[in-house]
Amino acid sequence: MDAKWCKQDKHNQFDCLIDFNDWLDGEEDLAEAKRVELSLDQFSYPSKALFAGDKNAYHGVLAEYRIQQMQKALSHTWLTDTCGDLHWYQKNQSRLIQLLDLIAKKEVVPFIGAGLSVNGGFPTWKTHLKAQGRTAGLNGAEVDELIDQGNYEEVIHQIEQQDYLETFEQELFDSFIHVNNVPESIMLLGVLFSDTLITTNYDCLLEHTYQTEFKCDVEVIDNREPNKKPDQKKISVIKLHGDIHSPQSCIMGKNQYDAAYGVGDIDLSLPLPKLLEFHFTTNSLLFLGCSLNNDRTVETFKKIKKQARADAKTLPIHYSIEQAPETEAEISVRNNELLKMGVAPIWFQPEQFDTIVDILKYAQHEMNYREAMTPLKKKK
Repeated sequence: MDAKWCKQDKHNQFDCLIDFNDWLDGEEDLAEAKRVELSLDQFSYPSKALFAGDKNAYHGVLAEYRIQQMQKALSHTWLTDTCGDLHWYQKNQSRLIQLLDLIAKKEVVPFIGAGLSVNGGFPTWKTHLKAQGRTAGLNGAEVDELIDQGNYEEVIHQIEQQDYLETFEQELFDSFIHVNNVPESIMLLGVLFSDTLITTNYDCLLEHTYQTEFKCDVEVIDNREPNKKPDQKKISVIKLHGDIHSPQSCIMGKNQYDAAYGVGDIDLSLPLPKLLEFHFTTNSLLFLGCSLNNDRTVETFKKIKKQARADAKTLPIHYSIEQAPETEAEISVRNNELLKMGVAPIWFQPEQFDTIVDILKYAQHEMNYREAMTPLKKKK
């Protein structure tokens, strides 16, 4: 009887919109003002009272909430203040909606960089390399200059030249083997994506999260067998540059990168570039915590894009949640650089890295909203 009543009364919609209901019942000033406006303060659960009593009003407040959340996630205030109008915010909005449509169709593969591991207790790669350079006795100022140029391979090459490779591998293991905590951004990935994830990170944060927090079976595919056929019944975590459990096999220095990607130019016939080509031409990638600057994976994507353009082949659109430069002129230049590579950036305010969580939260909320708005299928 209750189940039938719930279906007739569309209570499935209410159950799907838990984030909005919690907000309306919560302590934020805007929520409190809305409750006062709608005379809901006398109810223990204002959201439930509004849904049951006036669904039109409920959906009106929900629409306002969704707009507020999108504006927060997409750095509306900063972009409009910095650029003077809605030009870049509207591009953000359009790209996010495109991305959500693809997520809903399960056509997005997250590509995770080191930036998303920091809140899991791991050092940034820059910080780690500086510490490694110090251990190996390298000149600190020279190491800093190489790192500022994005020339990480050369730092590792110099460490190898000092005969500190074994020490490097041990310190790598010490720094990246333990998961101290699971950051919210990674938890949200677990909610949104349940098939394949790609990472350049060595740590085990992704597989740890899916195994312990979501009780999923996970298969790690690393650089030792990059073209292994994935098990369709498991979450696939593709670790392009190796797994911390086998530090001696990780791709770190120039010689290893040359062997994996080719000397001088990218060799798309090699297993690792071939794997990247498959995903770049088959799926829409979502780059998170990636710098997308001067590294071999970026050079691989550029070559794939150039080749596809020469062959008049249409590629999927890829997306990056990207820290915006400080000025509109710099945003324009960086936007062009990324689009030449086939990546549409979704900008967030400089240094506001928590905005990545806001965007992923918004994506989760919108998936819940779409589920709520989907009519229940009638039983045959």
